[in-house]
Amino acid sequence: MLDLDRLPTNIVGKKVKLVALKETHRAPLAEIAKDERIWRNYPLDGMKDEVFNAWFDESLIDAANLMSWPFVVHDRADERIIGSARFEFIVKEHDRLSVGGTWLHPSAWRKGFNTEMNYLLFDVAFEILGAKRVEVRVDAENEANLSGMRSFGVTEEGTLRQFYLEQDGYRTDRVIFSVMQNEWPVVKTTMASKLGRSCP
Repeated sequence: MLDLDRLPTNIVGKKVKLVALKETHRAPLAEIAKDERIWRNYPLDGMKDEVFNAWFDESLIDAANLMSWPFVVHDRADERIIGSARFEFIVKEHDRLSVGGTWLHPSAWRKGFNTEMNYLLFDVAFEILGAKRVEVRVDAENEANLSGMRSFGVTEEGTLRQFYLEQDGYRTDRVIFSVMQNEWPVVKTTMASKLGRSCP
């Protein structure tokens, strides 16, 4: 089974540092959440204080119950908070979880932060937690994220139609990608090459 006792409180890469979410992160995260571009392909509108706070509260509760494990994301260059990501849909008895819940401030888009976050989270999931399957769910209209996942060589399993109900009442599809434990070494090499590094 997944070794959830080894869920990390810090994950450090070259560009990003992920720190387990705690109450002190509420105000700085809420401040950067005030950009409407963040929420265009997200099933909630974090610009609204009540929505953001409900999301934050639920995140802390889920973490306490090991249903998900959320992080705040820092740009290591200046230590500023640039967004959030998490392990979610954790199913210990079946050795599986998802990487997702990711949102970044637009100032961090297309600069390699998301790729490194995925690399680090996949690596922890497989090599520390002992996952047998890691899944990613991407909004079917988020072309940038779809292109990124496809470039890693992961398996695209299909589309969950009308899977999420958005704040405006619109139902969106999710494309499901997955990596099995035995596939991770090849995917890891591909992701590492995109980050300009070699695998240990």
